[in-house]
Amino acid sequence: MSVFDKLFGMKDLDKRVKEMNAAAAKKGSVKHSPLPEGVYVVNFELSVNNCSAELEVYLGEMNEEGGKVVSLMRRSRYGENGYIDEDKPFGKISGGSEFTKKMAKLFSDCNVYGWDGFHGANPPGVLDGTSMSFKAEFSDGSRVSASGSNNFPDGYHVLKNALAEMTTRGILEKAELEYGGAVLGSYGRDEIVFNSGAGDRCELVR
Repeated sequence: MSVFDKLFGMKDLDKRVKEMNAAAAKKGSVKHSPLPEGVYVVNFELSVNNCSAELEVYLGEMNEEGGKVVSLMRRSRYGENGYIDEDKPFGKISGGSEFTKKMAKLFSDCNVYGWDGFHGANPPGVLDGTSMSFKAEFSDGSRVSASGSNNFPDGYHVLKNALAEMTTRGILEKAELEYGGAVLGSYGRDEIVFNSGAGDRCELVR
């Protein structure tokens, strides 16, 4: 079973989607907008700023035959001709036609088709936290763009966490095999902590 199948076979992911939909229904603020039948994600970019000098970025490209999603850390520095983006990849997942279909289902479940035009203003009094910008193109020619600062569209957290998990799960599983123990969490994408009794840390295996 592939890493991708493990992720999308997780009942936990389905549980998160159900909880998200229940919360949205309770608020009555968002009408669910599923992807039309046969429509898939052609490309997308999600950039997350966690109040640091680096952006957490997820990039996806897909067609009917398959595609890939990569995750990276992006730092901008000033050069001779202005600012330059320096990307440091930390995860990737790819697959065939089923990959494209399952990504379409994830985006549909997370209501991404209905995010277009969302611009979540930062709540009054909130001085730090997280902001994001998002854009995507679909196979029917439609485009979606959204942004937010500590104020996000319904489904955002489920989508962002799923992208993070699917692109790093292979790295974490490799680290488990090489170091032993079960992964408890990661730190800045540079360290992993294991439940070896004392909660020892080790460098991330790439």
